[in-house]
Amino acid sequence: MAKNTISAQVALELLKDGNARYVADVARRPRADPRRRHETTGGQWPFAVVLTCADSRVSPELIFDQGIGDVFVARVAGNVATDEVIGSIQYAVQYIGTELVVVLGHESCGAVGAAISPPSDAPKELAGLVGQIQGHIGKEKNLGKAVDKNAKAAAAALKKAMKGKAMGHAHVVAATYGLNSGAVNWL
Repeated sequence: MAKNTISAQVALELLKDGNARYVADVARRPRADPRRRHETTGGQWPFAVVLTCADSRVSPELIFDQGIGDVFVARVAGNVATDEVIGSIQYAVQYIGTELVVVLGHESCGAVGAAISPPSDAPKELAGLVGQIQGHIGKEKNLGKAVDKNAKAAAAALKKAMKGKAMGHAHVVAATYGLNSGAVNWL
């Protein structure tokens, strides 16, 4: 299997440049045509992994102005690094050779808000996610600060999970996305 050959540093610059285009409303929507779909039928070689929230307003391919096969995306409410998510990310790092992993939180995150003030009618299946976020944010009551703390803690959990394995070369960074501005803030 072929592997990604883009370094973490170059991958981060590609994401930053793409986000700048997105914020400036000059996104190119690259590599999203039938030719690219055909090119990627034989495999994928994304240059970055993005763990982000399942929120419909947070779409990494759009936010970073990337195309089909450029970004390996894992999505779960509150961008929590569950065992399944960690396994998915480890696959991309170990077998595809992706060197950059981004944990992307976002402002006004409902899952983080639920960790600050749990709703009485929350489905029991959300308890694990909310509990993990509560462990990340502690007693923080400011939603913006809690989103930052949660993203940083999920990034730290990923680093720990990959340390000493074949994935130890990956560079993990935390960031948050501004819903109104469209800008990514690198933490």
